[in-house]
Amino acid sequence: MASEFRFITVSSLEKIFEEESFKPQFLLLEDSMLFGERYSFQAAYCLKGTSPIRVMVQAGGTLAKHVIIRKVDSVPSKVPADAEQDEPVLRTTPGRYPDILLPLNKPFEILPNQWGSLWITIPETCTLPAGKYELQLSIVEEQTGEVIGR
Repeated sequence: MASEFRFITVSSLEKIFEEESFKPQFLLLEDSMLFGERYSFQAAYCLKGTSPIRVMVQAGGTLAKHVIIRKVDSVPSKVPADAEQDEPVLRTTPGRYPDILLPLNKPFEILPNQWGSLWITIPETCTLPAGKYELQLSIVEEQTGEVIGR
């Protein structure tokens, strides 16, 4: 594949707007959680190119069968903020805002030059004992099976 693909893990607190350049506060390479706690983070992606592609997400590693992976979808908002609001506010203009978490039960399309993200959750029902666990996410092109991001 000739296109460039960015794929990075970031905090669940990051807001990833599809039409804006995304610069994360920090990259999330590892983290910790308590037993019985629900933990979420995001995997942000952007395809540089001219054509959309259809992809699938594959999870690997010792944590793979314990996670829930969903796609973050944006919804239109005509009035995202009141005239008076507390600072800081990310945006006050009408537009599309990341909001809905969609199940990933089929391939989906990635549009070029737009940021998107996956929402990864380790549910509070996960009963793994204390320890270090690995999770590897791969974005795989549907037609060719090529891994374009990991």
